[in-house]
Amino acid sequence: MEQASSRETPNEGEGEPERVDWQEKYLDKLDRDMSEIRDSLRHMAGHVQQVVDSLRGEITSLRSEVKSEITSLRSEVKSEIDTLRSEVKSEITSLRSEVKSEIDTLRSEAKSEINSLRSELRGEIGDLRSELGGDIGDLRKEVRGTNKWVIGLVVSAIAGITAIAVSTIALVATAISRMP
Repeated sequence: MEQASSRETPNEGEGEPERVDWQEKYLDKLDRDMSEIRDSLRHMAGHVQQVVDSLRGEITSLRSEVKSEITSLRSEVKSEIDTLRSEVKSEITSLRSEVKSEIDTLRSEAKSEINSLRSELRGEIGDLRSELGGDIGDLRKEVRGTNKWVIGLVVSAIAGITAIAVSTIALVATAISRMP
């Protein structure tokens, strides 16, 4: 406001009351407008506060409902789980009993089958022993003859290797003695 009046002061003599009246009217209008804006802002702030308070109440109510529902659902789920656990345990106990009975039956059948097979195998083994008894004697005689031949072959091989070793040593000794 002072800036506007200081701009107008160079013409102090003429038309100053008109300009001052105009400025005062303009400032009064600005002041009224600012007051209206302030009142409008206060009204809006009050309305926003009412909406916020209302929403807080609704949120609190919803939280309470959700907590109650969650507690109820947890209780229902726990009850269902306990029921299922009990049913599963009962079924497992029943199945164990059935499996044990089946295993006992199978064990009994397997023992009798094994005993029967043992008897059959003992008879077959006895027959094989008697058949193989004569064949083994013949094989022993052949092995003894073969052993004599193998021994002769081994002795000949050793003698040949020894002769090669001796001739190699003699050759090396001759080569060393001829070296300057």
